[in-house]
Amino acid sequence: MRGLHWSLSSTSDSHKTGKHTRAGQHQNAPSVGKSLLRLLLILVAIDGLKAIIAVDPRFWGRTEAESQVDPPSLALFPPPEQIYRSITAFLVIYLAVQLVTTCGILLFVHTLGPSVVGTWGLSWTHAPAFGDLSTIATRGLRGFWGIWWHQFFRLTLEPPSSAAARLFVSDDKGSAAKALRMVTAFFLSGAIHACGSYTMWGASQPRKTFYFFALQSAGIIVQTAVARAYEAYPMVARPSPPICRLVNVFFTVHWLLITSPLLVGDYARGGLWLAEPMPFSPLALVGFPRRSSTGLLWADLGISWYWGDRWWQSGLAL
Repeated sequence: MRGLHWSLSSTSDSHKTGKHTRAGQHQNAPSVGKSLLRLLLILVAIDGLKAIIAVDPRFWGRTEAESQVDPPSLALFPPPEQIYRSITAFLVIYLAVQLVTTCGILLFVHTLGPSVVGTWGLSWTHAPAFGDLSTIATRGLRGFWGIWWHQFFRLTLEPPSSAAARLFVSDDKGSAAKALRMVTAFFLSGAIHACGSYTMWGASQPRKTFYFFALQSAGIIVQTAVARAYEAYPMVARPSPPICRLVNVFFTVHWLLITSPLLVGDYARGGLWLAEPMPFSPLALVGFPRRSSTGLLWADLGISWYWGDRWWQSGLAL
């Protein structure tokens, strides 16, 4: 994740005061009341999505269903069931990120405070995890990944990407250098997520996760090349701005839909969609299918406290 101070954050976000957000503007974290309300809404939404996943064996990583959740070739026109599963998986990931950041605000800002955790306890150090959604319409797939989606790994990915551009391209500010930085960042991001896939309990295939992120750079290159081709030929009528924005949104959504089976299928085989981020399910009490009809989702995990020979060897054990 990005550091809190300007010397550890990306160039575009740096400020003399060190108080910055993703948009480069001063913004405080939500109040404790708003944070608790947001946490409640996130948990309810996750519970509903998990109820959907519980009745769809394609999310369970079943061998006999593998051809449905992870087709051998990516379809240019995804079938409706693939679209529904991709959207469901996307919402789960999006809400999981929001859950982590909201819990972080409640813990660091509203519980511990700066007297315990230092600058992490200051409200302005917790910027929104996601950026401006309208950048997808103006910048397409590049805006989705570079501005709107969370930037937790940006501090990790920027230095090696910039180093690769300086090493292999003479003009490190030209279009070739920008393309190399972008491709390098996505390849490294794919490698990071593939490592996470490798550590899953199930029979995951980390290369599929890597392919998903690598293909995002290909999509950005394709979209950028088409846009520049229009600019290079003035005799071709340029679409109106609303049409351009609509095309950007369509291409972004379509590219994510045709590549997402790589990620969704790998996570299904690894068992990620079966993980329970919350210990209690209200929907299970009213009859929705969950792993426990009593609503206690962690009761069978065998969670206990382990006492080691030293204090640092003690903790929760599964």
